[in-house]
Amino acid sequence: MEPLLIESLLADVVSAGIRGLTVSVRSPGQAGAHFSAGVADAETGIAMEPNSYIRISSVTKIFTATAVLQLVADGRVMLDEPAAGLLPRDVGSHVDGVTVRQLLNHTSGLLEPELLLFPSIREGSLESVVRHADRALEPERLARLALENRPMFAPGEQYWYSNTNYHLLGLIIERVTGRSAYDVIESRVLAPAGLRSTFFPRAKTALPSPSSVGYDSLYQLVDPPVAVTAYDTSFLYTAGALVSTPHDLNQFAATLLRGDLLPPEALDEMTTMIPIADGVEMGLGVQRTTQPSGTYLASEGTFFGTQTVLMATPDGSASWVISVNTTKYQQLGPDGWPLAHPADAAVAALGAYLNEHISRAARP
Repeated sequence: MEPLLIESLLADVVSAGIRGLTVSVRSPGQAGAHFSAGVADAETGIAMEPNSYIRISSVTKIFTATAVLQLVADGRVMLDEPAAGLLPRDVGSHVDGVTVRQLLNHTSGLLEPELLLFPSIREGSLESVVRHADRALEPERLARLALENRPMFAPGEQYWYSNTNYHLLGLIIERVTGRSAYDVIESRVLAPAGLRSTFFPRAKTALPSPSSVGYDSLYQLVDPPVAVTAYDTSFLYTAGALVSTPHDLNQFAATLLRGDLLPPEALDEMTTMIPIADGVEMGLGVQRTTQPSGTYLASEGTFFGTQTVLMATPDGSASWVISVNTTKYQQLGPDGWPLAHPADAAVAALGAYLNEHISRAARP
């Protein structure tokens, strides 16, 4: 690895419009290398620190999937059984025909609750996001709200990413074990992996130090961007509420993929993929992406103002994490999709370099 080159690539990301970012890289036989650039707080100018605490959002899903697959390995859950029988009756009655596997790989057809939770987003405003920073949502209420949306398609027909799937998986964990899903994931996944800086916040909280403000401009519709600090993330539940650090995420990837958390049959199920886009496949809580430098397992999460990507070699021997504190900085095109932005290219160049590094490092 060339630290000067990484620092140059990070500087390019900041120059392109990202306020601050951290990078953590783990290679076989080497201590983790941590880098940062830019500012953690644009108002005070405090510099971004390596290995800062981050809201990892949907990267949480791989942790939740691991807990579910542990229950599968224990014989307490079956992947292809109907999810309805494992859920509270008033929730399960709305997911007829959906299996546990379809929740895990996002082929249930169930929709997101985001626009119901934050209606101002439809109007190009983050007002409801700011207003509901203190809102606490119980898991069952969250699930019932999400299920007010009619499914997009019959279960198993196609792929559609939805947090609702992982809200329901959290409820399944609770119903099967009789314990809080947070407690189960912490005791059966986080503790055995030795993750000392990863946790579920139980209420509204500012992140521990060091951490960063998150900046979200809703595709340049909000100026100045909304600055997110303390937030009650119960609305994300087991789909995205975890807080972690880049070091812990790298350690988790190594522990999971070398088979320390799941038996071989369950890990094989996790990495059994369906195609979802050109060069991208979806497994049970984890994606597989094919790049010019090789094939990698990946997980990505976006919170208001924070985006985190975890990428690992399939055997978990090498991995990297990038986390940025600026999101939705692009403009939207006529089709409603974000237009290309210089920051996208700068982050992609950094990721490509890191992929090449971990691919080389993992070779025998």
